[in-house]
Order: sequence, then structure tokens, then C-alpha cells
Amino acid sequence: MPPAAVARSGPKAAAGVYAPAGAPPLARRVATSVTAALTDALKQRGVADTTAGLLAQVGVATFQTAFARWIDQAGDVGFEECLQQTVAELRSAVAVTPG
Repeated sequence: MPPAAVARSGPKAAAGVYAPAGAPPLARRVATSVTAALTDALKQRGVADTTAGLLAQVGVATFQTAFARWIDQAGDVGFEECLQQTVAELRSAVAVTPG
């Protein structure tokens, strides 16, 4: 699912928690709950509110992308490999090149 396909959803929407647009209501609630839990856990570890929310959203989106890839592979590759590929793509996309 492309990162642009997100929408505010549910009671946590005001707090900046996002879920995939067009996802079934249960999937949106789960994504919202996981994002909120990750945000809270990061804040408890001293991460600034905005940064915690951003990292939680990125974490959930990374998992969702890896999971979708894993399902699409129909058993040809393991979930760990799909997750590693997704994380590698994320790292590449946000890498800062000295210059």
C-alpha cells in the first residue's frame, strides 16, 4: 500500500494517528491502536511527541508494506526477508548524501 494512501481515522485522528485509506474498519482500528501504543511507548522513553508519532507511523507503514509483500509472494519468501527488503528501501529513500 503506498504511503500516500493514508487518511485520518477514528478517535485518535486528532492526535495524528493514521490508518490506510480504504482499509476495512477493523484494520483501521488495529493500525490506529498499534500506532498509538508505539507512540506512547516512545514518549515514555523520552522521545519528543512529534518524533514519537512520526516514528510510530513509519513503523506501522513499514510493517504493513512488508506484510503485503509477504502475502503477495504466496510463500515464496519469508516475512523476515520481506521486512528486511522494506527496511532497506526505507533507509535508501531517506538516506542523506553528503554534499
